[in-house]
Amino acid sequence: MIVETQVGSKGELFLSKQIRDSLGLKPGDRIYLEVTEGKIIVRKVPDLIELLKMPRIGKSETPEEIERDIEEMNRFQYETSSDDSD
Repeated sequence: MIVETQVGSKGELFLSKQIRDSLGLKPGDRIYLEVTEGKIIVRKVPDLIELLKMPRIGKSETPEEIERDIEEMNRFQYETSSDDSD
């Protein structure tokens, strides 16, 4: 899907309803913006419910293990959303 949008006077990006619906975005949701090779890739940051639906990676017991597992979940979400955009 390719949609034209505009940049506001303060640098805001305006996402059309079609894009928001496609990504499942609601007011207050957070997004990742990845800039690569002159492109901006937009991905929704998963909320807690979405994170709980993801496959469990490891067994966290210490704060360091929890941090590692969160990073692995983020990487998993990023990689699976990258596969969807191709």
